[in-house]
Amino acid sequence: MGMKMNWFIYALFGMLALSAMFLLFRKLGNMGANSFTIIIFEFLIASIILVGYASAAKVNIIPTGNNIWYLLIAIGLLGAIGNILLTQSIINAPNPGYALAIVNANVVLVTIGAFFLFGSEVTITKGIGVALALAGIILIGL
Repeated sequence: MGMKMNWFIYALFGMLALSAMFLLFRKLGNMGANSFTIIIFEFLIASIILVGYASAAKVNIIPTGNNIWYLLIAIGLLGAIGNILLTQSIINAPNPGYALAIVNANVVLVTIGAFFLFGSEVTITKGIGVALALAGIILIGL
């Protein structure tokens, strides 16, 4: 299992961690916590861990160049908006999996965007996979 499989292992463990986190979002919502409190603690604790890790690994976290700052600010704004809406939907959906399925339909937008912005390859097989994912999202929403 060489370097090519690392992305798969990372994605698998990331999926497990995020799945547990989303279930805890719902549990906290059921206990009366609001989405803003949940997100603030999520980002605060994650930031402390990431700064500590970057410091220990001697990774420079201060970007250089003006264009990088604009993109980082855009990512921060989009991330905050997306997380607020996602957390609200997880707390209020009849099943948190429904909300996550709809939000994860972003794979369709990202795949199409990557084709136009980065020239990523989209084969017939990948196109069918995206179409099936979209069909699954529609079926969950019914």
